[in-house]
Amino acid sequence: MRQPPTDPVNSLLSFGYSLLHSNIFSLVRMKGMNPYIGFLHAEDKGNPALINDLIEEFRTIIDSMTLYTLNKGILRHKDFYYRKEKAGCFLTDEARKKFLEVFEQRMWAESRDPLSGNTMNIRRHIESQVVKISEVLAGTRSIYEPYQTEW
Repeated sequence: MRQPPTDPVNSLLSFGYSLLHSNIFSLVRMKGMNPYIGFLHAEDKGNPALINDLIEEFRTIIDSMTLYTLNKGILRHKDFYYRKEKAGCFLTDEARKKFLEVFEQRMWAESRDPLSGNTMNIRRHIESQVVKISEVLAGTRSIYEPYQTEW
C-alpha cells in the first residue's frame, strides 16, 4: 500500500476500490484481454491500466456504498483503528465483513442500462463493458459507450 488512507471515509473508499479492482481484473482476464494495456491510464510496470480505465466507470458505486454504510450507521467510528507506524486508518476485521456484505448486495442488485434497456446486475454491467472494449479492439464495434447509471 503506497499511502494508507488517513480517515474512515478514505479507508472505505480504498477497500471498495480494491474489491472493484479484483472483480474487474477477473472479468478482463476471463475474456483473454491484457489488463496492463489501457487507454486513459499510463502503461507502467505492474499497473493494470485497462483495469484502472474500467474502474472509472464504476467508481460511483463504491462512493455511494461508502456514504450508505456511514449514513445508515452500518459502520461507526469503533469499526476503524489507527496505526502510528503505518500512519493510516484501517477497518477492523468485523468492519471488512460488513462492508463486503454491502458490496456483494450491491454487485448483485439489478439496474437498467439506459443505452440497451437491459436489466442486469452490476457484475453483468461490468462484464458488458469488458465485452464492448474487446469488440472495439477486435474491430467488430466502432464506438465504445461508457457505462452510465440511470438517474
